[in-house]
Amino acid sequence: HKHMHTPLHFSTNLSGEKFGPFAGEKRMPQELDENTDCRLMWEVRGSKGEVLYILDASNPRHSNWLRFVHEAPSQEQKNLAAIQVHEIFECQECDKKFISANQLKRHMITHSEKRPYTCEVCNKSFKRLDQVTAHKIIHSEDKPYKCKLCGKGFAHRNVYKNHKKTHSEERPFQCEECKALFRTPFSLQRHLLIHNSERTFKCDHCDATFKRKDTLNVHIQVVHDGHKKYKCDLCDKAFVTPSVLKSHKKTHTGEKEKICPYCGQKFASNGTLRVHIRSHTGERPYQCPYCDKAFSKNDGLKMHIRTHTREKPYQCLECNKAFSQKRGLDEHMRTHTGEKPFQCDVCDLSFSLKKMLIRHKLTHNPNRPMAECQLCHKKFTRNDYLKVHMENVHGETDS
Repeated sequence: HKHMHTPLHFSTNLSGEKFGPFAGEKRMPQELDENTDCRLMWEVRGSKGEVLYILDASNPRHSNWLRFVHEAPSQEQKNLAAIQVHEIFECQECDKKFISANQLKRHMITHSEKRPYTCEVCNKSFKRLDQVTAHKIIHSEDKPYKCKLCGKGFAHRNVYKNHKKTHSEERPFQCEECKALFRTPFSLQRHLLIHNSERTFKCDHCDATFKRKDTLNVHIQVVHDGHKKYKCDLCDKAFVTPSVLKSHKKTHTGEKEKICPYCGQKFASNGTLRVHIRSHTGERPYQCPYCDKAFSKNDGLKMHIRTHTREKPYQCLECNKAFSQKRGLDEHMRTHTGEKPFQCDVCDLSFSLKKMLIRHKLTHNPNRPMAECQLCHKKFTRNDYLKVHMENVHGETDS
């Protein structure tokens, strides 16, 4: 039978000298077996005498003074002075127990909806100071975790691990409601909002409502808050997000260090250079399993495969509309937020889609091709305008 030292007893009605804190690793009783050396392990008990966990001080790195306490030969000679006097702090919401008021206070934040800590770069809010501190790293230039497949850099290891899953077709997380499959638990959680969320986030400036707070924040920033708050200090341009501003600044600095050995073209990252080189070599390493087509980029293959599977993995959490490409979802989200990031440099009109801006710019071109009505010879800048004219004025429609 294995001996253990006198249990550390947490209680409010015991008095005695307080020793410690005792450095060690928290272990559960069921983790121990008959081969475990218990001489440097202590039972930690609750106020009712139940064993909460085992304090394992056997690891030399703890430099614990318990290593020099000899086991008493009898129960009566046990070191009674090592009993610690503590109060148990219990959460009234979930019954979890803590050994200090500060630990309980920190835990209670998880039950609160308040998010008092805000990132000054992107205005995202958090419940705890350590969370906002960890978040701020994503705005830093220091991104030590590099993806070997696409060259992208990441500030956090867990975000990098999740990103690597985007290069895999494996989708182990399934929605029980609609059987949709997802690569990460976070993607599944976001999707579940479609099934169990109401539009609880209302805009204070208009009647718009949203299922997610981040969608509301984008709407407020774009529609009500002066649209472009991130200003370039090298020119007069301003942008909606800090990431777009960062990309724009490269046009001033000429920050393109990677040079193509075939044509001399410069690129900002190894990943984009690697993909570009395939345009010279003709390499297409990504083969479609359904047909003979091959692609130079994994993203191109993934988008192509969806023409076979009819998969639409990008779903709008506001209206449930689904898209086969993320770009389609991003463009669609602007119909909810009112964002119009593409601005005409001639007349300052803004558009939600780049193709709409390109089409609009034709109206400023004096040499633009005109669509002419064959019945009254009126001219139009676009064919669809001519079609509307033919139907409304001449009563003709396409057969």
